[in-house]
Amino acid sequence: MKKFLYFLIIGFVFLPVKVANASLLPDDVEWTKKIREGEFTLDDIIVLGFDLIQTLVELAGIFAVGMVMIGGYYYIIGSITDDKDKAKNIIKNALIGFTIAIMSWVIVEFVIRFFTT
Repeated sequence: MKKFLYFLIIGFVFLPVKVANASLLPDDVEWTKKIREGEFTLDDIIVLGFDLIQTLVELAGIFAVGMVMIGGYYYIIGSITDDKDKAKNIIKNALIGFTIAIMSWVIVEFVIRFFTT
């Protein structure tokens, strides 16, 4: 656990420098311009965190849609073998997970708008 914590701390210290030097960052995002210019502050880390949360919510939505598709496949196969319970549980859990992801996105957006205005 200590090694992971050290890796995380060192990553947050040196990541902006490494990424900025490698020119891997897009030019249309405001915090990437600040990294390149050396004006990266604590506020930018918060914005970066919110961007990361936004990306994770989008990935959760994609994963939920994929799981619903897999559940639909199992449901079709389950109609042949008379075993639809597994498919129903997969679809139910995917929809619950998607709902949680959407609600977390709504909460994050509310917090962003509340604290930035």
